[in-house]
Amino acid sequence: MAALVADLLTGGEPVEPSGWHERVGYALRVAGLVCERPGGAVAMPTRDEVRQRFDE
Repeated sequence: MAALVADLLTGGEPVEPSGWHERVGYALRVAGLVCERPGGAVAMPTRDEVRQRFDE
């Protein structure tokens, strides 16, 4: 949820439904990375780490 909110704050609210799919997809990728790491909230990846892992 934090990744979705952060993405909305930096990129604004999507106009088209496809924009929401992209935003939620990004948040799910971030959640997947967090689940791989110990530490919960302190395990949040940076945007660069998400890009590197998922070739965005």
